[in-house]
Amino acid sequence: MTQLLAVDENNDLFLSRTGNLAISRNIEAVLQACEHVAKAQLLEMVLAQERGIPNFETIWNGSPNVAQFEAYLRRNILTVDGVIDILSLEISVLNNILAYTITIQTVYGLGVING
Repeated sequence: MTQLLAVDENNDLFLSRTGNLAISRNIEAVLQACEHVAKAQLLEMVLAQERGIPNFETIWNGSPNVAQFEAYLRRNILTVDGVIDILSLEISVLNNILAYTITIQTVYGLGVING
């Protein structure tokens, strides 16, 4: 069983109804881990500086290099325990906002993340 400390829509830890730190399990935990991986910037993790997506180099430095961003996103999500495959990944850039929708095959079933 996969478990992580759960986070809310603001990426903050929160308490369960019983007053304990909330836990996400199975597909919710895998998808949450995928969301964390998609948001992690290269060099921001002190103990894993080789992990993360080079957002500045692929997105914010001139015109977005969507293909390069997609390649990093795919590579990093496929490293998450419980992920089997990425079935679809759609990226759009509109009004200087980059957004993505990813359908992920996990050991627990299909799930979708957006960012």
